[in-house]
Amino acid sequence: METLPIIDMSALFDRASRWDGASVHEFEGTYGDYLLGKVAKVFPQLVESALGSPAR
Repeated sequence: METLPIIDMSALFDRASRWDGASVHEFEGTYGDYLLGKVAKVFPQLVESALGSPAR
């Protein structure tokens, strides 16, 4: 059996290589909080109407 090569994936998760400039390792909270934050940047009124309060 041949060993598969190990690929360094850390560059894929690096803040500098991401479109939003965010580090996936520094975010604290639930995935829902993360997702609402992203949606709120583009559609703040949608999040406000869904939650009944301004986005965090």
